[in-house]
Amino acid sequence: FAFAAKLHGRIDKKRTALFSLALYAVIPAIPLTLGMMGVLTPETPNLLLILIVFAALGYGAVGILQISIMSALADIADENELKHGVRQEGILYSTRAFFAKVDQAIGALLAGLVISWIAFPDKAVPGEVPGDTLFQLALWDGIISTIPGVIAIFFYARYRITAETHAVTKAGLVARRAAVAPEPIEAIVAGVGAGIEPAPRPAR
Repeated sequence: FAFAAKLHGRIDKKRTALFSLALYAVIPAIPLTLGMMGVLTPETPNLLLILIVFAALGYGAVGILQISIMSALADIADENELKHGVRQEGILYSTRAFFAKVDQAIGALLAGLVISWIAFPDKAVPGEVPGDTLFQLALWDGIISTIPGVIAIFFYARYRITAETHAVTKAGLVARRAAVAPEPIEAIVAGVGAGIEPAPRPAR
């Protein structure tokens, strides 16, 4: 939370999202890849601390990514209102939530398939799983799992709203709302009490 707003102000939401997405896609794979290369082993000094640092960086990146996405959706809602005259935050956020669940379901399915493909043993005992099986698990969970994140970067890069264009959008919304603003409720009540019909709203 502390870094997201600062990054939005310094490098804008799009670059923040792309940068954090790239980190989130790559960082979790680094310790696994280093383990496959023999750089990180059970005998590595401060191994637990190293793994905690990688985990903190990965979860920090996804936290910033989520904040950036939610903020970008609000900007999209503003642009949509200016173009089409209707606010649709509910549709935008529920659509994202729906596809997040679809993504999680697909991920769980693929994880199960991978476990089956590499014949990972049931009720595995640490230290007794074949090295080749562990290598394949690290390959799938490390290197191959970065591919969807890299693909996602291409789609996130298509986001076109900038701080400048959003400022123009906000100004347009303020002008439109001022033009169609209803009379204050106190004035309407007073007018009706005096037998005066409320003024009709300007047509859009």
